Amino acid sequence: MNQADTPLQNGFFARQPSQAWEVVPLPDCPQLSFWVWYKPQHAPHALNFLIPEETFRGYPQMGYLSIRKLLKLAGVDSQNVAMWYLYGTPIDGMNGNSPLLDQPIPFPTPGADPHILVMVNLPTASQTVPAPVAPTMQDAVTLETPAGESLGAIFDRIDSNWNTCLILDKQLVALRKQLAGILMRLESLNRDLGPDERLHADRQDKNDWQDARRWLREAATQVSRALKTYDIGEISNAGQRLVFQKLYEQYIQPRQPFEGIVQTERDFSAYRKLLQTSQLNMNTALSNASQNGEGRAQKILRRIASKVRSSRTKR
Repeated sequence: MNQADTPLQNGFFARQPSQAWEVVPLPDCPQLSFWVWYKPQHAPHALNFLIPEETFRGYPQMGYLSIRKLLKLAGVDSQNVAMWYLYGTPIDGMNGNSPLLDQPIPFPTPGADPHILVMVNLPTASQTVPAPVAPTMQDAVTLETPAGESLGAIFDRIDSNWNTCLILDKQLVALRKQLAGILMRLESLNRDLGPDERLHADRQDKNDWQDARRWLREAATQVSRALKTYDIGEISNAGQRLVFQKLYEQYIQPRQPFEGIVQTERDFSAYRKLLQTSQLNMNTALSNASQNGEGRAQKILRRIASKVRSSRTKR
């Protein structure tokens, strides 16, 4: 990229969305580079960075990489940064005033999302923004929407999908509390029989209890998996949720036309379906844990406890 041709104050807004990863060399170490994707479809007001492993290994000899340095080399003024996601973790950009913009970028941990997604604020009136950055409603209908369909209808569907997502969010929060509670009970139930229980339980009771413990372990694993998916998966704040929230607040709520709105509608619909799938999976894990885990174990323990009480009464 020639930064002289694309001033920092409007370089991002003037660009068309990337069609593939673009290589940006490091001026002070030209054999090394990083990759950037401008305006990805799921976040048309963002840049996606990816730093190769060899750059992480080789560049410290020359200094260190920071978010501000990546942005400058990509032709974006850091004053326009609303927030960024460092390997999925959201960080407030403070409109370019965050001290974290100048901190060394850490190497991603194994298994973590290696991408760095930087969200850019909409341009202000004082900024020079070449057309077409904010198309009119008429232009947007011509450029963005299927034939015969209004832009307003697309906004309405995205709005409906997001409102459904907000309702699902509340239901998932409640489900998470229930899952966390039943996981504690499952772990508490998964124990050896006590001395009195072992004394008065017959062979069938003991076999049934070993089988019940297997069900408890399987149920606990399923619940743990559902909790992990909720906490750090795609629907979490560490996943895509905040990206969709930012999109909604910046574009959908104020009815601001933007490039890629048709794909964005598909993305919001896919996200709603993902929440519904997560709700189904969490309900399934909760039902299985309640019936096949907790319920089965408590039934056997009650049966053994009855034999213990009966033996004590005979004494």
